[in-house]
Amino acid sequence: MRSRSLSLTILPAIDTVAASQWDALVSEEQPFLRHAFLAALEASGSVSAATGWVPCHLCVWQDSRLVGALPMYRKDHSYGEYVFDWGWAEALEREVAGAEGRAVDDFVRLLENHRLGCERQGKYIEADLAAQRIQELRLNESDRRMEALKSRQISERLALEQAHGNELGEFNALWDERLRNYEAKGRALEVAMRARHAQELEALRKARALAGRKPKFSKELLNLRTVQMTLAKQKDYR
Repeated sequence: MRSRSLSLTILPAIDTVAASQWDALVSEEQPFLRHAFLAALEASGSVSAATGWVPCHLCVWQDSRLVGALPMYRKDHSYGEYVFDWGWAEALEREVAGAEGRAVDDFVRLLENHRLGCERQGKYIEADLAAQRIQELRLNESDRRMEALKSRQISERLALEQAHGNELGEFNALWDERLRNYEAKGRALEVAMRARHAQELEALRKARALAGRKPKFSKELLNLRTVQMTLAKQKDYR
């Protein structure tokens, strides 16, 4: 029986593998691992080189059949999805810097003891070399700490700028939404006002038309007025 070999590939985009093959490996209880969700992340730009999340999905193939998959992303900076995870990087930097600083201090103390011992033994050339080495180490340590301080300050500034940018983006989005609502309400009020004005104008026109129309008397009223005028001429006022 011929054995089937396995091959491993890294995909730069989830769409390079068929959804049916990928979803066949995912249970219904894991919606965030399904092909449609991962494709939506990439299509919306939520994961991309611009956001610092570069897709590199791991796939295991047996001939042409997908038998294993793992969604993966390469991280290019220390920003999280909606929070900053500078804390871990800074903690590591402080730990490394502290260990390096302690090692330098310990070595300087050893050199200082060696220099003093050389002076007591009259080995002044060797003592001078130790003093020069101590001075060189202290200068290098001062430069290193200065660079570490600058690096930490740059990290803090970048984090602050990112936080400010996010806050400004949220404010602009909220302002745009309120402005859209205000304009929509203004348009609705304008339509209602125009309709009310049209109704009032029509009512006024009808009222004016009725006011300018001459009254039309009935035949009975005209006959009664004729009889009244005839009796008045006859001076019959009964």
